[in-house]
Amino acid sequence: MRPTARRNQRGVFVLRRLGDAQLARQAYAAAVVHYTCALQLDPDYAPAYARRGYAQINLGDGDAAMNDYNRALELDEALVEGYINRGALYVQLGNFGLAIGDFTLAAQLDPNSVSALNNRAIVHAIEGNYAEAIADLEAAIALDPDVAPPYATLAAVYSALAAENYQRFVAVSGSVARLPAGTPPEVLVAIDDSLRNGNYTFWLTLVTPGE
Repeated sequence: MRPTARRNQRGVFVLRRLGDAQLARQAYAAAVVHYTCALQLDPDYAPAYARRGYAQINLGDGDAAMNDYNRALELDEALVEGYINRGALYVQLGNFGLAIGDFTLAAQLDPNSVSALNNRAIVHAIEGNYAEAIADLEAAIALDPDVAPPYATLAAVYSALAAENYQRFVAVSGSVARLPAGTPPEVLVAIDDSLRNGNYTFWLTLVTPGE
């Protein structure tokens, strides 16, 4: 490797690290500057495009972000973070089929990617495919039980199921019907209290008599 090439490579590495540090600080404009400088040294460095795209979307520039994600994946078809971040942008744009495709590719490329499974589960939930969402989230939690986001997503999915079933209860019982244990928010509070104090009295309100 020529001395100039080595210097450029070191420079790209340093600038990427600086950009990553700015991302961690949520200083997105500064991150864009560092990644852009890295790309001036090496226009074919795919990760810099993917990370600059992430900074761009946080600055509200979806078009620039999409261009960066597309360029990153043109340069490296196996760049997992490129698919995950582009998939997240597709979700924001309402392009759920394309989002599912990107998250699925990311999960295939990296079977240990919790983010790919969590994000795909979100799209499944948006589309009302709760069983698929739960399957992805359970798989994500099994991969790494110490990663927090899938638990929150799983809770949201079950909350959506609760609301859906409450609507069905009302449809069957009548528009003024009330769940024996209360509305979905009241039920969630009661369940949380039950889990904390071990008091199962709440569940007794749901017991039905024989017919």
